[in-house]
This record gives sequence, structure tokens and C-alpha cells, in this order.
Amino acid sequence: MGVRFLPGVLVRPTEDYPADLILGKATPATVTDIAYAFTSMVRFGTVATMPSCCPMEYSEDKGFRVIPMLMSDSTGVWNELETTDFLDDTVRLNTAIGEIEKSWPLALALQRQVGDKVQKIVVLGDADCLSNGEGSRNRREIAATNYLLMSGSFYWLSDGEVPVDTRREAAPDRKIELGKAGMRVTTWLFWWVLPGLLLITGIIVWIRRRGR
Repeated sequence: MGVRFLPGVLVRPTEDYPADLILGKATPATVTDIAYAFTSMVRFGTVATMPSCCPMEYSEDKGFRVIPMLMSDSTGVWNELETTDFLDDTVRLNTAIGEIEKSWPLALALQRQVGDKVQKIVVLGDADCLSNGEGSRNRREIAATNYLLMSGSFYWLSDGEVPVDTRREAAPDRKIELGKAGMRVTTWLFWWVLPGLLLITGIIVWIRRRGR
């Protein structure tokens, strides 16, 4: 398919989490070529958490059109070839042994024409990102939306059949426009008329209760 898994594990050293916790960011191509579900990931910068993600590389000489779905940061992420204990050991970039710091592909969408049908394949560098545990886990200062990766991938694979698209067109009457005269009337209404009516009603109720 033109996709190859490379040795090692991707790492992203931080003070708060194990170094092998990788954050996948959706590419703009996911919105235009994959599924609408990725729109909020691109717009709001949410991520897919991918622990112990395998480094990948790809080429497009096998007849597939390759669409990178998730990419890592370009700095601070590399393929760790030495350290395996990410809880107690310290990871360090060692370019001499082939560790490369760059933006790595984490999820790929492959597509090609086979006769009168279209073949679609999703390749992930990590399977934990689709698990129930990882999809529902909350981490401080990490806005993870793994469920969008799931729903967007299956929406693309099923040609838009599942999950069911429940989007609706925006309502045409979401704005209220007032001129200067209308603003004056509205101001008087909410500042004086309605409060005055409430005050008068309260006084009447108070007087009637005292009379009883």
C-alpha cells in the first residue's frame, strides 16, 4: 500500500505525562476530503491522544491516493529507538542512531479506484486511540476528541452512511435588526415600562394582602 511502519516509538517529552503520549492534530484535508466530523478538530485545535504510537512513512507510488489525517507537532517529537521505559527513564534525541525530529504522520487515509468501485483504507499508528478507555479519558490541559476520529473515519469508510448525518441548515431568522426609533422604544419598554408594571403589580398585591 506504500505505507511502512518504522522501528521505535514516537515520543513527546513533557513534565506531566509519559513521553510516549502523542497528540495527533487533524489536517485541513480531513475537512475537505474525509468527513465533516473533523471540522471542529481543525477549527478549535482539539487532538486525538495516541499513546505508544508507531512511526510511519508513506509513498504514493502504489496507486493509492494518500491523505494524511493526523500529524504530530514538527518540534519535540521523534522516533525513540533507545528508551523503552517511559515512566522512569529519560528520553533524549539521538540523531546519530537515526532518531528524527519532525512532523510524523499518525493516521492515513488511502483511496484508489478498483474497477467501478473505490477502495478505502485507514491506517493508524496506534490502536489505543480507538478504545473506550482512551476515548473517554480526561487529561489536564489536553482537549482530546478521539470520538471525532472514530466517527469521521467510519463516515468516510461507509461513504457517508454511518454515523447518520444529523446536521441541519442554519435557521434564516437568527438576527434582529432595530433602527434608532426601534431602539428607543425597546429601551423605554425594558427600562421603564416593564419594571413599572412589575412595581405597580407588587404594590397592589401587597395592599390587598395587608387588607386581609
